[in-house]
Amino acid sequence: MARTRFAILKGSVLEFVEVLAMALAEVLPEVQALTRLDKIRLIQFLAHELEQDDDSLIDPGRSYPIWSPDQAFSAAAALLQALEEDKGQS
Repeated sequence: MARTRFAILKGSVLEFVEVLAMALAEVLPEVQALTRLDKIRLIQFLAHELEQDDDSLIDPGRSYPIWSPDQAFSAAAALLQALEEDKGQS
């Protein structure tokens, strides 16, 4: 099978991974040679490209739960106990 960047469409995932690794190995030295400003522009470009993907991880307008230590009283008590034990050993 010919080695192309689209090898995954034709067959083996392993072949695709090999091609991807080869492509990254070819690109990385050029990326490392960029100026700081060009690296930042590259990051912005890649972030924009990822944002355009249909399979986004975050859907606009959707709520996502986030853990907060605000009501973690047992965790606070355990931390206070550990600090007191450490203070007693000093």
